[in-house]
Amino acid sequence: MGVQQASFSVDLEQIPRLIAKYEEAIGELRGVSRKARQLENIGAPGEDEVSKNLARSLGKMAGDGDGNLAWVVTKCIERLQNQIDQLKAAQSGYRTADENATPTQV
Repeated sequence: MGVQQASFSVDLEQIPRLIAKYEEAIGELRGVSRKARQLENIGAPGEDEVSKNLARSLGKMAGDGDGNLAWVVTKCIERLQNQIDQLKAAQSGYRTADENATPTQV
């Protein structure tokens, strides 16, 4: 039985578009983060205990605690930025490899 080799190609022209989409997503997530911060400090709609408890609970869910809204949004932004950094590094690596592989005249 023969060994199969996988092959793939990289379209360097698509990397900047993907980076731009990721950056756009980060911008939108920053807007969500700002809204989460506002929600974190939301006031109770009334003076009764149910309203006060609801506001506290909602504020806590919107906050930075593990699994809460602001925490999740921050982690998403970090992950997207990491992807952008990796794409930029890959793009640079592919360009360098292409330049080194291009025959030059002496």
